[in-house]
Amino acid sequence: MGKSIIVHTSDHGWLDQAVRLHLIYGGVQIEDDADVGVGPHDLEQLVALIHQHHGHAATRLRTVLGVGVGLCLSAMGLWMIHEAVADPGDTKELWVLLAGGVFMAFFGGLGVFYALGQRWRISSSSGDRNMTLGSD
Repeated sequence: MGKSIIVHTSDHGWLDQAVRLHLIYGGVQIEDDADVGVGPHDLEQLVALIHQHHGHAATRLRTVLGVGVGLCLSAMGLWMIHEAVADPGDTKELWVLLAGGVFMAFFGGLGVFYALGQRWRISSSSGDRNMTLGSD
């Protein structure tokens, strides 16, 4: 039988504690011993309101800059690939431009996902060797 988390309304900072515990454990039992008139349904509505407000928060400068840098890196990589393919006679090191362009385009795209809050993980294994690349 699992332990239930009980928050008393007579405790100091009970609302903050109830919201934090609800977000962490998914459910909290409120004991209204100070007669504030708050029940479990009220806490559910408050958490839903917090989630709605958090979803509509203003875009931070860091996010905008991260997306911009990632898009520029991807665009530069695509430009390098285009230049290598369009005129291979003038490019002495074709493979350097192609590999660098693919590298920049790939990691620029992953940088955009990271800046937007999408977490990713790439895993590869060969025999007893494992390699993991991720943003967690």
